[in-house]
Amino acid sequence: MISNQSLNQKEFEQMIEEEVTEVEFMEQNLKKTKELTEKMVNMLSSFDERLEELETSVIPIHRSTQKITLLYDNIDSTLNSVNSYISYFDLATEIEGLISYGPSESNLNEYLNTIKKLKDAYKYVLETPFESFEKTSVKMGKVLKDGIEKLDSLFKNWLNNVSSSVDSEDIEKESQKNKINKIQENLRMLSEYLYTCKDKTYESSKFFDIYVDVRSGYLLKNVQNIYKETRDQILTQYQPGSTKFIEYTRDILKVIKKEKDFSRKCLVKNCVVEGYSKALTPMIDQYIDVSEGIIQQVNKNLVKRNFSDIFVIFDIFGVFHEQSSLLKENINGTPELEEKFKQVTDNIVDCAIIFFKNIYDNIKNDTSKTLSIDGTVYELTSNTVNCFKRFIDYKKPIEIMLTDIQNGKLKTNDDSLSSQPILNEGPQAYYNDIIDILISMLETKSHGYKKDSLARIFLINNYNYILKNIQNSKLSEMISGDIGPKFNGIIKTQINAYMDSWNTCVLSLMDVTYVQDGSIKTTLSKSQKQTIKESFKSFNSKFDEIYKVHKAYSIPDTELRRQILNEIKQVIIPMYGRFYKKYQNIEFTKNPSKYIQWTKENIEDALDKLFSTSTD
Repeated sequence: MISNQSLNQKEFEQMIEEEVTEVEFMEQNLKKTKELTEKMVNMLSSFDERLEELETSVIPIHRSTQKITLLYDNIDSTLNSVNSYISYFDLATEIEGLISYGPSESNLNEYLNTIKKLKDAYKYVLETPFESFEKTSVKMGKVLKDGIEKLDSLFKNWLNNVSSSVDSEDIEKESQKNKINKIQENLRMLSEYLYTCKDKTYESSKFFDIYVDVRSGYLLKNVQNIYKETRDQILTQYQPGSTKFIEYTRDILKVIKKEKDFSRKCLVKNCVVEGYSKALTPMIDQYIDVSEGIIQQVNKNLVKRNFSDIFVIFDIFGVFHEQSSLLKENINGTPELEEKFKQVTDNIVDCAIIFFKNIYDNIKNDTSKTLSIDGTVYELTSNTVNCFKRFIDYKKPIEIMLTDIQNGKLKTNDDSLSSQPILNEGPQAYYNDIIDILISMLETKSHGYKKDSLARIFLINNYNYILKNIQNSKLSEMISGDIGPKFNGIIKTQINAYMDSWNTCVLSLMDVTYVQDGSIKTTLSKSQKQTIKESFKSFNSKFDEIYKVHKAYSIPDTELRRQILNEIKQVIIPMYGRFYKKYQNIEFTKNPSKYIQWTKENIEDALDKLFSTSTD
């Protein structure tokens, strides 16, 4: 037990000794590490001091180096500028030969590059404030101007070439098409280049003005023949479609479309719209002049109430309406052209409205007192109907115009014209207004006849003339469907009024039959005989008087004449026939032929001669 404890104590002491030894070792190591650390700190401190000394020495050297580098760069830049200046002195002389020779397809790229180089040099020289460059800038400006003029000249030559080729009959050939396409591509490329030659510092290209001058000349030439034919055409009694202006208009519209396509192929995009607009302007101005000439002529005749050539404007309006989509498509975006064509349509509409109004006013304000002595158709009636019948050939443009005026789609230069009441309700209302005012005027004119019977014949003839001309022509498609019943009604009213003039004849034939024991008396008293005599005498006198007067009347329409004669016969012949039959065998006079002057057959034969133009 004791020995075990001794053993454990020894082991413990041994462990302590080992630990002490290890601690001593570590203390020695720490001491050495401390010594090394102190040495390192001393070395680093020494390095810091030396670096500070080095920095102090290097900074002045670095600053000097920067100054030297800057000076070097300035010298290098100056040398480069001097070299550039020196090169510009001789540039104009070096390229003058190429410039004076001019561009061609073979050297075009080189020529354009040279011009670009010269432009840049010229601009640089002008911006450099050295007196020594004054002569150089003058030389450069002269050569540059010459170069751009040469390019303009090439543009003009190509444009003339392609313009004449486009108008050639050989254009359908494939080879010719390819040639034209190539030239147009070159023109577009050149115009794009020349478009960049716009600068206040040097001469600008005139390619755009050249395009306008050349193309406007060719366009005028293209329509020259139809222009002269239209200008020189004399419009007398105008027939539908006979004006050359229709063909002229169609040609103009074709040229506009063609020129728009042409300009797109030949001009830089920024110049296309203005280019074809200005190129077309002289041709369209010429066209406007012709249209104004036609309208002025029509207006002069309208003032004289002469409508012989007025219908040309409806043909012109018709072709404008027919081609309106094509026209809008090709002048859209060109205010000048739009205004010019609007001017034409406005003038046409003004002229048409004056015409429509004149027809109405001519009827309403008719002052003629010259009536036919036989009650036939009044000149105003025939003129109005004939004018309406001419409307048939222009039904579509007239109705489109009246409808557009009604809807406010068509404006005029004079607001007072478009506000006319007769034009505000469309074509159907206008036609009916004309018919109504004509009926009213005829009623008024009929009062100019002293005899009411002749006034009735006058109205019957005129109303029947209007009705038949409407029913027997395409006027029936233009004027409202109730026109037949309307006129048949007023004609019947006038016939009934006319028949009143024959009533005085039949009044004397009222039944005065004398009967005795249910049979006709054959022996009459003196007073009875006298009554019969007076009846025959009165009938003869009144019939002769009426017949003599009415025989001077005329009803040219065979059907109407037959109708009225039948009306007269139905009144006269049955009444006279009964009277005649009752008393022809009664001895009411010793001289029957003195009183019985007419037989039923004689009266019918006589009546058949009424209203005839025959001299029988």
